[in-house]
Amino acid sequence: MTDGTDDADSVEPVVERPAVVPLLEPRGGVPPVTETPEALAEVIERFASGSGPVAVDAERASGYRYSQRAYLVQLRRQGAGTALIDPVACPDLSQLSAAIADAEWVLHAANQDLPCLAGVGMRPQQLFDTELGARIAGYERVGLATMSEIVLGQQLAKEHSAVDWSRRPLPEPWLRYAALDVEILVDLRDALEGELARQGKLSWAQEEFAHLLTAEPAPPRVDPWRRTSGIHRLRNRRQLAVVRALWTARDTMARERDLAPGRLLPDSAIVAAAAATPTAPEALGRLPGWGGKATRRLVPVLWPEVEAALAEPDAGLPAPSVPGDGPPPASRWPDRDPVAAERLARARAAIGAISAEHGLPVENLLSPDLVRRLAWSPPEPLDADAVAATLRAGGARDWQITTTARSLAEALDGVSAPD
Repeated sequence: MTDGTDDADSVEPVVERPAVVPLLEPRGGVPPVTETPEALAEVIERFASGSGPVAVDAERASGYRYSQRAYLVQLRRQGAGTALIDPVACPDLSQLSAAIADAEWVLHAANQDLPCLAGVGMRPQQLFDTELGARIAGYERVGLATMSEIVLGQQLAKEHSAVDWSRRPLPEPWLRYAALDVEILVDLRDALEGELARQGKLSWAQEEFAHLLTAEPAPPRVDPWRRTSGIHRLRNRRQLAVVRALWTARDTMARERDLAPGRLLPDSAIVAAAAATPTAPEALGRLPGWGGKATRRLVPVLWPEVEAALAEPDAGLPAPSVPGDGPPPASRWPDRDPVAAERLARARAAIGAISAEHGLPVENLLSPDLVRRLAWSPPEPLDADAVAATLRAGGARDWQITTTARSLAEALDGVSAPD
C-alpha cells in the first residue's frame, strides 16, 4: 500500500483553478421526467447499453417532509444521456439497479443518498464518492458546487438545493438544476482519481468507498428528544420531562402527516414551554413560538402533554443525561482519571500530526470516538499489534490501522519505539 509520503508537497491537492464558466444547460437539454412503466423500461434499456461509470443523485424533501425518501432520482451515463426519474410514480427501481449493477456508481456525499436510493431498490455494487474522495485528497471545501469550480472550472447553480422536492409537478428550473448535478460527476470523479493516485491515497479512498457499501445503518438514538435545539438552557428534570412529552407528541403528529417536525412546531417553542412550565393552556399560547396561526391550533392538542409532564412523579422524570456505552465526556477525564486524560492528549496529538503529514481531516483519518475509547481503555500489552487489533474491532479500515497504530501505541505508552 502506498502511503503518500514521498515528499511534503505530494499530500497537498494540486489546485490550478481554470477559468470558471457558468454551467447553465445540460448537454442534450433537460430530459422529460420518467413517470410511467413504459418510460422507465426505455431508461433501463438505455442505461444497460451505456458504458463507463454511472453518475447518480437523489433529491429528498428535508425540512419539508418527515420521511427521508427520494422524490427525484437522477442518472447520467456515457451513451445513455441523462434520466430524471420520479420515484413517487415509479417506486420500484430495482430493475434499473440490476441493469447497471456492473458499473461503478458515482455519488457526491453517498452516505446521504444511499439510504433513500435503497428505499426504491437501488443498491450499488461499486462506488466512487466524490465528496469523500475530495476529503481524503485534502480539499478544505468539498461541496459539489465548490469542487466543480475548483477542479473543473464549471459553476453550478445553488439556489434550488433546499427546495421542496415533494412538490408536483416539479418546476423546469428545478429539473435543470437536478440534471446539472449529474452532468459533472464523472468528470469530477476522473479528476479526483488522478489526484488521489498522485498523492498515493487512491487505495485509501477505495477502502472507504467499499466500507460505505457494507456499513450497517446507525442504530436508533437513545432518547432522540435530547437533541432538541436549545435544551442545554434547561436546568431541571421537570423541564426535561416537558421537552420529552412535547417532542414525542410532535414526532408522532409529524410522522402521521409526513411533515418535517420543525414545520409543525419549532424546537424553540418546545424549549420555551419547558422553561416557563405554564400552568394553563392560555399561558402556553402566549409563549414565544406558540403565537402563530398554525401553532395556536396545537395548544389544545398539546396542552395535555404539558400538564401530564408537570404532574409526572419524580421517579418517572428523565435523568439529566443518558449514560453512554463508552467513556465519559473528555472534559471530565482530568478529574476522573488524569492518566487517561494524558493518554488522550497524546493520542490526539499523534493523530493530529499524522493528519497534517498526509493532508486529510482528522475525522477521516480515524474516528474521534474510537480514539477516545482507545485512550480510556488501552489494550494490554500496549503495543502496535494490540492497538491495531483494537482499532480493527472498532471498525477502522486497513489503511487507517497501518497509518496510525504504531504512532498511537507509542503515544499511549508515552515511550518512543527504538530506532
